[in-house]
Amino acid sequence: TFFNYSPAKPDTAEQKSLSDTASDRRAKQAAKKILAAAETDRGLCVVFGVGPLLAELARASDLNIVCVETDAKKIAAARDALQEEGLYGTRVSILEVESLQQLPLPSHFANFVVAQWPFAGESPAGRAAEAFRLLRPSEGKGLFVHSAEGDQDRVAVPLQAYFAKDG
Repeated sequence: TFFNYSPAKPDTAEQKSLSDTASDRRAKQAAKKILAAAETDRGLCVVFGVGPLLAELARASDLNIVCVETDAKKIAAARDALQEEGLYGTRVSILEVESLQQLPLPSHFANFVVAQWPFAGESPAGRAAEAFRLLRPSEGKGLFVHSAEGDQDRVAVPLQAYFAKDG
């Protein structure tokens, strides 16, 4: 007897966006920017923090995504929404962690790392050194995208401080 345990790929024509808010539209634009900068829509991606950017990256690509988050309530809501769209458990997983400072993930495995916080207008979370530890040598990319035109200045200063503190 043969069992095929590989997940069925959801029919993208039947996938629906659970909402069409301004945040969702900004997430769609940010995901396009990220995927263009990544120069691929396949591979392993680590996302720091849950939010609309996580779901949009999953919808717009064939990435396998591991999201790390500290807030159990945010995780539960994101899992429910992604499960309803057929994305959670097939290509997206969310790992609850105590801290973003030191993650229980192997080194050098991710094609790219994305952070939700610049998109969401939040303060930087985690350490830049930890994000870079996850990236594949020579080809891994850290991608930090702001949410809208004109946000460059608002995001640039926290990003500079984020990277400066880890050298």
